[in-house]
Amino acid sequence: MRNSIDRALVAISLAVALAAAGVLLGPAGIEAGVPLVRSSQGGAASIREAGLDKDCYAAGQTVGIFVEVDTGLASQDVKVELAILDPSGAAIASTTRTLTIRGSEDDSFVESLTLPLQAAMGTYAFQITVYDAASGAEEDAWTEPFSVDPACGRVTPVISPTPTRTPTPTATATTPPPDIPRLLVVTSSSRLIAKFGGSGWNQIKAGIDALGARLLDVTSDRFEDVDDAIEGIGWDKISMILIVGNHDVVPFSVLDNPTTDGDILYTDDVYADFDHDVDVIIDVPISRIPDGNDLGLVLAQLTGTPLPASGGFSVANVERPAAEAVANIFGATTLWSAPTVHTDIQQSAVTVRYDYFMLHGSRKDTTTWWGEGTSPKYPEAFKVRLANSQGVVLTGCCYGAYVLGKTPDNSIALRFLQSGVRAFVGCTGIHYSVLGKVPNDNGQLFHSLFWNKVVAGKAPLQAFFETKREYLAQTAMRPAHQKIEHQFVYYGSPGAQAPAPPQPPVQPPAGEPWETPEGRRCIEEWQNLVVANLNRTRPGLAPWTISQWGHFLGTNATGSQPEDWGNRWRWVWRVYRANFRMGNEMAWGPGTGVPTQEEYVYRCLGISPP
Repeated sequence: MRNSIDRALVAISLAVALAAAGVLLGPAGIEAGVPLVRSSQGGAASIREAGLDKDCYAAGQTVGIFVEVDTGLASQDVKVELAILDPSGAAIASTTRTLTIRGSEDDSFVESLTLPLQAAMGTYAFQITVYDAASGAEEDAWTEPFSVDPACGRVTPVISPTPTRTPTPTATATTPPPDIPRLLVVTSSSRLIAKFGGSGWNQIKAGIDALGARLLDVTSDRFEDVDDAIEGIGWDKISMILIVGNHDVVPFSVLDNPTTDGDILYTDDVYADFDHDVDVIIDVPISRIPDGNDLGLVLAQLTGTPLPASGGFSVANVERPAAEAVANIFGATTLWSAPTVHTDIQQSAVTVRYDYFMLHGSRKDTTTWWGEGTSPKYPEAFKVRLANSQGVVLTGCCYGAYVLGKTPDNSIALRFLQSGVRAFVGCTGIHYSVLGKVPNDNGQLFHSLFWNKVVAGKAPLQAFFETKREYLAQTAMRPAHQKIEHQFVYYGSPGAQAPAPPQPPVQPPAGEPWETPEGRRCIEEWQNLVVANLNRTRPGLAPWTISQWGHFLGTNATGSQPEDWGNRWRWVWRVYRANFRMGNEMAWGPGTGVPTQEEYVYRCLGISPP
């Protein structure tokens, strides 16, 4: 199935003054939105989307430029020239790439250009020009500004008294009584005091105390230090994590982006991954309340509101038909854009139990989500003024959950949180979609897994946690899938959905796990994880399967009944309990991302090994 990149809309009309020598744009223009100039020459090739990995750079830094070029022909060879222009319009760095494009397929690329070390502070621009490779005729051009400022590259080191990754000293409240849920709240009192004053912090602290939580008060701006501090408390003492504050209070963790789309992959998953599996799958539920520089937002989320009794709302890009099947899970009728625009939507229609959005989004302008049409190409389907709900919101928009440097006035996500939304789920970066009608891949698979669990009665955060645990195993593990897994984040307080207090240890059932229906289900789940790992690590023999006897089989391999078989479940349990090497690669165990069978099954059953 073909991937579709719901790249952030960059073509937003703004008045831009140009001089003959180049682009003359002041900083105010940059802050207002996305000033750009399009110069189509009427050829077959056109720049669908373009953008940068950041808005601001220091001299000497590398600028990552994302480009997506389409053609009205079945295929076309094009030459793409990329350049950085200084404030006078002179090119100070450039490169050229020749490639074959096919219709409107997603064949984007990212090119890197480096700013000179002597680049002065000011407003620069990147310029993209597309030529037909055969004739040399110019067919489209794109110019967009960005800032060069020494402050954008400044790094403030954290001084540690030891040369190890020991976290910066933290203050931790006393351990809550045993009848309180093991909820860990991670925040920085000093940074929240700097934002909201001592009185504001006291109100936030009272809200945290009301949750019956353990408080981890951090001071480092390095996510590695924060992660070390969380792990220092111990997995066995944490059943859920809540982060209070924006990226400038408690930083998002950052993972390597497996795609070439140029995003920084912001996620909270690292903090909730205790077994350090290769896929960084979370081991406990984790949520965040980004503050948006708004005390009322934080207090509204810590206090919580009842979930509306009923109702569903959905609006989607007409080019994403799978959204209909997703919205049908909770019984909503999808509004399509085009023709739907934001003035067609009443705020009361959004204030329901479930809200679902499958539109275009932008990192720079988070006040609007766009549909797709002809005139205009990207109609404004949803605006920040409409974001009012106390229900559960999931958005498949690019940058739907991007809140760095944002406030409720200019962020749909933060406005929803300010209004008291129970849960907000979205992406911190570019979203990947399916183009067909069945939500069985890419982002729509994640959406449908989540909504099915919520409608079945799971608390939203538990549904999100289980979706994160299951999603990758149901995919082909392409780079887009790996990015989707981590860029989806959960905003909102656990509130009343905190897990039950720790219970006394469950006594193991009589007999071995393979003798019970629950144990056999857990064994089967473990085997499916192994198959997914083998498909990823040994693709030459994919697809891997499980034989009727319980063997793991690669393509064209056959298995026979073992001599000491008797019962499939007993045989699988006995043979695969220890680490097992297949060829030169470990199929499970340390370093593979898949626990041993014994570890997984006993954890699945919620009991300790005998």
